Amino acid sequence: MNHSPGVAIRSAALLFPVLLWAASGPAAALDYQLHGFAAQGYSFSGGNNYFGGSTQGSSDFYELGVNGTLSMTPNLLLSAQGLLRRAGSTDEEGLRLDYAQADYRFLSSPDHDLGLRLGRVKNPLGFYNDTRDVVFTRPGITLPSSIYLENAGLRSILFSRDGAQLYGGLQLGDHDLSLEANAALDSKLDEQEKRQVAGGIELPVDIDVKRFHVARLQDDWNGGVLKFALSYLHGRLEVTPQNNAPVEGYLTENIWVASARYNARDFALTAEYELAQTRTATNLAPPQNLSGDSFYLQGEYHFLPQWTALLRYDAGFFDRHDRDGDAYAARTGGDRYSQFTHDEVLGVNWQPGEHWGVWAEYHLIQGSSEVPQGDNVGRVPADHSSLFQVMTAFRF
Repeated sequence: MNHSPGVAIRSAALLFPVLLWAASGPAAALDYQLHGFAAQGYSFSGGNNYFGGSTQGSSDFYELGVNGTLSMTPNLLLSAQGLLRRAGSTDEEGLRLDYAQADYRFLSSPDHDLGLRLGRVKNPLGFYNDTRDVVFTRPGITLPSSIYLENAGLRSILFSRDGAQLYGGLQLGDHDLSLEANAALDSKLDEQEKRQVAGGIELPVDIDVKRFHVARLQDDWNGGVLKFALSYLHGRLEVTPQNNAPVEGYLTENIWVASARYNARDFALTAEYELAQTRTATNLAPPQNLSGDSFYLQGEYHFLPQWTALLRYDAGFFDRHDRDGDAYAARTGGDRYSQFTHDEVLGVNWQPGEHWGVWAEYHLIQGSSEVPQGDNVGRVPADHSSLFQVMTAFRF
């Protein structure tokens, strides 16, 4: 499992007897849905490795999931998903409980609703974080990495956490407003998550996630033709030593994401901007504050009934006051390209029916701030690289 045992584990344990009880009753009394998906990707790159040893060609990117929902009463819904996933060194965990939650709706009407989710709940960050588990609901094979940290290996931390989510919605004329707010239980990172946070390095420390909160305010305007959202994430990582290791300290992260999307009949335009404020303090160095930012612009065009083209420009910067990395290089002697990434993406998607899809993308990348370090052990990151990806997926 990719989180420490908590509310979600107990919720999942309760789910199976409930399913057995429901199945033993009359068939008409059982209101459930069961879905699944499988996706296999192939990556070939020049310069740096992505999703395995892609400079030699890699099929080390796959996803297989089964999810289900069970309606206990008109106001109570149980849902869970098991996932088997591999994405090179950024995700080696294999099988995990991706989410498991009990959803109780206190109020429900055409104009407003109010509810509470308990368990391992999805985190509502930006437009896509809580739907990133299925390629059919992602804008491309992977999400824009500068916002959603695809290449940093932090999916297990960002996608869902054990805790609670309070949500509500209000219809005001042409505006469909919604608010979701999550509070997660304190938890301890597992060994893989520690390696990802440490840039692929094994550290003799414990890392605890504390005060993890996420919230999103969203407005779907005119039936979703226009869509706006503002998201906020706060989290704190506390480092405590093992075996008398000499390092301890903390990292506090505050992230704001502003999102906008325009949906027309045959095309869509999406933009998201993220401001990340990081504070670190250890017993080996004085406290440091860093303000980074990132953004992407994306266009999708449905040029045939079964075909969609994708064009995206994605950029991320460790320090928004030093976007080209020159000040960093002058101060430290390091590579200025390590402080930013520009990713230009051209893609196409073919969905011949409801159940099948094929995606292909070409990335032209400048900068190395988002190069997966675990996939490039013993290699000096290249300042410029390219990546070709193809993925085939099935769902039911």
